[in-house]
This record gives sequence, C-alpha cells and structure tokens, in this order.
Amino acid sequence: MNYKIRFPTDSLKKKFDKKVGNAPRYIQEKVSQSIEDLEKKPRPEGEPKIKPPIPVALYVAQYRKRIGDCGILYDIDDKNKTVWILAFRGRNEKHIEADNALRNYRQHLENQKRVGLIFEIEYENKKSVLLSLALKQN
Repeated sequence: MNYKIRFPTDSLKKKFDKKVGNAPRYIQEKVSQSIEDLEKKPRPEGEPKIKPPIPVALYVAQYRKRIGDCGILYDIDDKNKTVWILAFRGRNEKHIEADNALRNYRQHLENQKRVGLIFEIEYENKKSVLLSLALKQN
C-alpha cells in the first residue's frame, strides 16, 4: 500500500512550492520524481534518519531526501501511512533558519517584557533548541 503525501499546514505547502518554484527546472523535476518515490518507499536506502532531527515550524523533520545540494525534509506516520512534507532546503539553510528563529523568539520576549530561558543542546557541533520557557517580568 502506498503512503499518502501531505503537508501539515497550507503555509508550509506554500513555502515549499515557492522554494521549489525558484529552483532550476531540473531540480523541480527531481523534486516531483522524489515525492512520487516517497509515496512508494518513504525510507529510501542510503537516506538514514537525521540526527539530530531538524525543527521546522512546530514540527520535526526526521528524514531527508537529498536532491543535489538541496533536500526535502519530511516525517513519516506509519500508523496512518502518511509522509508529512515539511520543507525544501539547501544544505546549510537549516542552521540559518534555526538561528533566525531563535533571534526572533528572543526579540519577541523582549517586546513582551518577558524573561526567557532557552535550553540548547549541542550534538555533533550542531545546536538544537530543546525547550524554552518564558516568564513575565514584574
């Protein structure tokens, strides 16, 4: 039985479509073919789980399908036979976006006059935000 291909939100689908649309034509074709392949075989050989998983919006990408210097980030729900497409990114883009998200979160805390505690973990020289807690200042 084939897996269904889905996007968790419309905004993630729009971002994905925009990024793929800006890529060269041959990459667009490979992305289309890769998505069709994921329906049949969501865990391709030679593409292990991502360690550590990559946060994408409110979701976590545990798998990546490489396409040249880019990749499709996704997660798999075996119970419902669904592949959740989360993002299309370049190799170093995930770290840039994570840093930007952290910077935006800190700015948000300052604007809300809150004190934020952000716990980070380093795994193989890559930082991941594990937990954040915001407390209102008196």
